[in-house]
Amino acid sequence: MIAPDTQIKIVPRLRFRGFSDEWQEKKLGDISQFAKGKNISKDDISEDGKTEAIRYGELYTRYNEVIDKVHSRTNLDPSTLALSKSNDVIIPASGETSIDIATASCVLKDNIALSGDINIIRTENNGVFLAYYLNNSKKLDIARLAQGNSVVHLYPSSLKSLTLNLPALKEQEKIAKVLTVAGDKISALQNKKELLQKYKKGAMQAIFSQKIRFKDENSKDYPSWQENKLGALATITTGRKDVNAGSPKGKYPFYTCAKDHTYSDYYSFDGEAILIAGNAEVGLCQYYVGKFEAYQRTYVLQNFRILGTYLFRYLSHYFRQYALGLKQTGAMSFIKIGMLNNFNVPVPAKGEQKKIADFLTSLDDKINLTENNLEQAKRFKNSLLQQMFI
Repeated sequence: MIAPDTQIKIVPRLRFRGFSDEWQEKKLGDISQFAKGKNISKDDISEDGKTEAIRYGELYTRYNEVIDKVHSRTNLDPSTLALSKSNDVIIPASGETSIDIATASCVLKDNIALSGDINIIRTENNGVFLAYYLNNSKKLDIARLAQGNSVVHLYPSSLKSLTLNLPALKEQEKIAKVLTVAGDKISALQNKKELLQKYKKGAMQAIFSQKIRFKDENSKDYPSWQENKLGALATITTGRKDVNAGSPKGKYPFYTCAKDHTYSDYYSFDGEAILIAGNAEVGLCQYYVGKFEAYQRTYVLQNFRILGTYLFRYLSHYFRQYALGLKQTGAMSFIKIGMLNNFNVPVPAKGEQKKIADFLTSLDDKINLTENNLEQAKRFKNSLLQQMFI
């Protein structure tokens, strides 16, 4: 039991070596000056603008806690604008929901035009530290300060009352540096993932349009591609409806027309198969080998007269587009089996089919590895955020 005269020290769970002082409780209004941005409309944004600019809507879509690269520009007279100073922390002044509006970023550049509906917080404290702190530990507290219903507003007078626990400036700088490194790693992995996805999309278009062709083991050209109907290349059946479907006690994967699957108490399919969603995630393809059950409105392709992994690669890209363009809409969006039977598939020689499938699989492996590393980096950063702030 804590003695009545004993005070609990205000310190985080995780600290850097050499820092032991207690964090100090302060009001945001006591350590900051406040200003508002000035109106910059969408029409005022120009690719050849002389002044870099940040519009408040971009804080939700294009920026995180640290802004060191600005995406928009304007030709408005700088003397009529609210210009940033490096280390400024900015928060939207209006938005759709109170939790969305609680979004803080630190601008690391001088003379960036800040649009209307942006709260500008100018402080001698470390702005990056403050942005991470406000964006995480204080997010719910900021959301409670927002006012309004259909459109919520966040006023400087409310922000000034926000209670903070702050370490000395040197410790703020240390925390900010570590979180920035973690954030940079996440950004780099996100960018790598997007580039790989873009490269894969371009590669698929080039391969399936035959602008790029593979050679055989003797560096000879493979024969010309043939075209065939999907119904001639695979047996196409539908999943079934059953009152027991979806029981969590089953042993075999149970596929529905949605992205995720649950489990069934039985199975009615076995072996290599491609499953295609008939509605909901219409046209979405999954490749599976083993025992499984498929629910109604899920089409099951088996008994291939073509390499299954090649067919899956082609369908996962081109049938999805086809289905979205031709789906019939009633109470639910759906595709009919005739759309599958009549779908044209380009068919290269068996050896080229395998090379195409292997190449695209290797790209997917790289994308998945990058995505796993990205999720791991995000978890590490979130762990730091939970332990380094009060």
